[in-house]
Amino acid sequence: IELILKPDPSSIDFIEIPSDSDIPATLRKHVNRALDALRSGDLTDAQKQLKGIAKSAPSSADVSFFLGYLALEQHQIAQAQAHLIRATELNPRQIRALILLGKVLVEEGNYSRAVVVLEKAVALNNDYSLPHELLSEAYLHEKEFAKAKEQAELAVKSEGAESHAQIV
Repeated sequence: IELILKPDPSSIDFIEIPSDSDIPATLRKHVNRALDALRSGDLTDAQKQLKGIAKSAPSSADVSFFLGYLALEQHQIAQAQAHLIRATELNPRQIRALILLGKVLVEEGNYSRAVVVLEKAVALNNDYSLPHELLSEAYLHEKEFAKAKEQAELAVKSEGAESHAQIV
């Protein structure tokens, strides 16, 4: 069995404020500006704005997530992990943080830890292809071939997977 998986970053909108966000309404306009800067590639401005927002909303899992996403864009992996872990501690149901943390762990080769994180993500929402794809890759490296195949099959059936994952 050969698994060909291409993670689909468009399956989850990582840089949008979710409808159930814990960001205070008074800060959302500022967060949107920071996200606009992030989308446009102005990472310095995005960082400046997000750090200011984090001071005003230190217990926001969504702000911690955005800081983690930004750190990844800046190739600051340790900082990204710290922010993403913080986001999942503040809100264990922060699926975007779980998925992104799982992706980082897979890319770093920390497959056993990635499995734990990504299993939490698919338990929260089984519909996205990306966590299944990443989980399949992690299981493959852990030599758990049956689980890898199962996750690959789920990835193929998941939202946004039509042209991104296939089993050969």
